[in-house]
Amino acid sequence: MKWILILFGALLVFWAGVSFQKSQESTPEMQFAEPLVQKESRSISATSREPELPTKIQSVESIPTSPSSEPTPSAPPRVLTALEKAQKALKEKRFTDLRLLLDEEQARHPTSAALIALRAELLVAEGRLEDAIQSLNLNMTLVINDGERFSLLERRNDLILKRLQEWSEAEAWPEILTFLDGEPAMGSRAYYAFQLWAARAHVELFNWDQAESSLQMALFDDELSSEVDKIREEIWQRSHDLEIEHQGLPHSTKLRVKILGNAVIVPVAIGNAKLQLLLDTGASITMLDLDHRRSIDGSVSEELGKRVFSTANGRMEAEVVNVDDLILGEIALDSIEVSLAPGFRRDSGIDGLLGMNVLKHFDFKIDAEASQLLLEPK
Repeated sequence: MKWILILFGALLVFWAGVSFQKSQESTPEMQFAEPLVQKESRSISATSREPELPTKIQSVESIPTSPSSEPTPSAPPRVLTALEKAQKALKEKRFTDLRLLLDEEQARHPTSAALIALRAELLVAEGRLEDAIQSLNLNMTLVINDGERFSLLERRNDLILKRLQEWSEAEAWPEILTFLDGEPAMGSRAYYAFQLWAARAHVELFNWDQAESSLQMALFDDELSSEVDKIREEIWQRSHDLEIEHQGLPHSTKLRVKILGNAVIVPVAIGNAKLQLLLDTGASITMLDLDHRRSIDGSVSEELGKRVFSTANGRMEAEVVNVDDLILGEIALDSIEVSLAPGFRRDSGIDGLLGMNVLKHFDFKIDAEASQLLLEPK
């Protein structure tokens, strides 16, 4: 019996030891399991919240993007206040203040589309339209954002069309051609519209072949095809009218002219007035000094009112009349428009300009050695 009790006691001690060991091994697992669950809980909680943007970014993104009215989002925060000041100066026509502000800000931020646009608007407000176009041409390539750069390009095209319209109203066709010859926007839709303007200018200067070349370029834009057809119809009508006008003209005539450097001075008679006119292929209309108004009065068949012309000295208003009996050598032309304007120096020996509305009737050649002008009706 005694041995049975001893054996039972040993078993109890062994069982107690095993239980204690198991409890020690299970305790770390419980200790580490709880933090793992808590960590996962914190992770889920963090990702479920919407991230908050910094206050500075939110204030920039809330600003309207129109470069003509409010600062652009791409402008640095310091520029925003400057843009508002610049827009106010433009509105109040404080151009000197605006120019100084733009000089300072553009030196710091040359790629700001809003500043570039404001510079152009300042030049437009000052009446410097061509300078505004040139400014946009030079600076819009610095802008990184495609949308902002496209907006500047559209504004530039609007200004070009405005300038072309002004030249057209002043019948300054050579100025249109000179400007468009240097226009770099080839490939854009506006480029093909500009080719229509070039064609119109060539038509007014009676350069049929050059007009057709410009029309061929304009046809790359299908939407311009109807305008191209109208100009081609006008070319046909004008050339047909010239053929009728030329009936009865001599085959050719030679005139003795004065050649002074690149200047060719042609003797012309209008009625009883004997005139010395400078041959000018850039003048759309023949022009006389206003002092000759009385001397040609007997040949004036119609008074056409006043028009605005573009000259080397700027725009001017001049009286326009229709004259008969404009004589070049053996050739007499009727119903020729002549403008009358002051400005020709009496001591220059020049009484006016022989323009393309007379020269359009002829193929002409200058023989410098013989001091002759050969005129052959077209």
